[in-house]
Amino acid sequence: LASSVPYKGNVYLADYIEETRTFPDCVTLRKYFRDMIDSGEDKDLAFCRTMVKSFDMTIANLISEGAPVDTDTVSARNYYLRLTLNEEKGRNMYEG
Repeated sequence: LASSVPYKGNVYLADYIEETRTFPDCVTLRKYFRDMIDSGEDKDLAFCRTMVKSFDMTIANLISEGAPVDTDTVSARNYYLRLTLNEEKGRNMYEG
């Protein structure tokens, strides 16, 4: 799984949940990620699940504001969701 996770995703999430960010979505997402890590969850899987949750939160906010959701945002969410689902099924993302 780790080799499938793009570097940009790591930078995005690290920036999004870093300690100085205090708006509610950041705090929620930081707690979500840390709770998984603290419970012994595989770090790569926790990362992918957190990415999906971050996109879900962003998409929900955009919809509630009546704003358009870029197709790249949906594609990125689905990419991490596929990684997560395939990992949970015990196969790599390229096996389908």
